[in-house]
Order: sequence, then C-alpha cells, then structure tokens
Amino acid sequence: MATPSSKYVARIIVAPSKNTVGDVLSISIVKSCQSALESRDAFTIALSGGSLPSFLQSLPKSFEIAGVDPQWGKWHVLLADERCVESTHEDSNLGSIQKNFTS
Repeated sequence: MATPSSKYVARIIVAPSKNTVGDVLSISIVKSCQSALESRDAFTIALSGGSLPSFLQSLPKSFEIAGVDPQWGKWHVLLADERCVESTHEDSNLGSIQKNFTS
C-alpha cells in the first residue's frame, strides 16, 4: 500500500525512434527495478503484448551494463492484456514474453 511519502509521479518517456525503444525502456526499467528492490525488496511491472516483449530482449544486458542485479526471483510480472489463447499460440502475450523476455 502506498503511503503519502511514497507518492508515484507518472512520467512520459519518448524514444527518438522505434529502433531505440528497447534501450529507452530498458534504462527506465533498470532504474525503477533498482529503486523498488532497495525500498520494498520486490519489483512489480505490468507488460502488454504487441511488440513490447521484443523490445525487452535487451533488458538483461542493460542490467549487466548498469551493474545492477535484477534479482529476477523478486519480480512480479503482470500481463496487462493477455488474450484468451494457449500460451503456445502466436497471439499469446504470455508466449511472446516467455520467448523474447524470459528466455
């Protein structure tokens, strides 16, 4: 539960091009993850489908470059818009996340 002192401030992040979306997202996720792990010992992220999972392929390398241990076991990943199909189906967001992000 959020307390008045831990108010979240939303921000809009714009990538200069589609080719840089993954890098821009990764930098933001690494910073947010590090902060959450330090303050709450857990990190929660909601992911949508579409092309987002493919943009996250560089995330593990971004953690390595930043010298941050992502502590994957402390992550809570929520699917924002999963489709009602088997995870092996080509339209499955879970399947895409597993293929592109967690593998």
